[in-house]
Amino acid sequence: MSSPTDSLAQETALALLTLVPPLGRLAEDAARADGTISTVQAHYIHALLGGPLRGVELAERLRTTRASVAEVLQRLEAAGLVKSVPDPSDGRARLVELTRKGTAAIEHFGHVTTEAVARLVRQLPPKSLRAVRDAARALAPLLSTPAAEVKP
Repeated sequence: MSSPTDSLAQETALALLTLVPPLGRLAEDAARADGTISTVQAHYIHALLGGPLRGVELAERLRTTRASVAEVLQRLEAAGLVKSVPDPSDGRARLVELTRKGTAAIEHFGHVTTEAVARLVRQLPPKSLRAVRDAARALAPLLSTPAAEVKP
């Protein structure tokens, strides 16, 4: 038998999960209209903000295949957003690092997509805006916990 807290948690989880696809579409549409990087490219660039990574490390971090990583990195490198550099710990290996242009692109993407979502949520009354903001801030640190470590 589930408790009222379990039921509330289930309802909250469903509510959050239903927001993900439309928010993603909103961000993608705003980025496309602005002509900035795509949300996929933004995920790759964001993963590199912490410093250079090998392709295999990037694939693991993004939970994708090395082939997908190679394809996206080729486009990002052609656009001057990332570059390949020798790995100082292994001369045969290469690292992918962000360029200044890549850093500027992710900052611009963040501005464009944040403003698109802000235009939407401005329709909420201030009390609801604060509640959503506070809930998102409380949830954010929990999202860094691997699913296998989350208590049942």
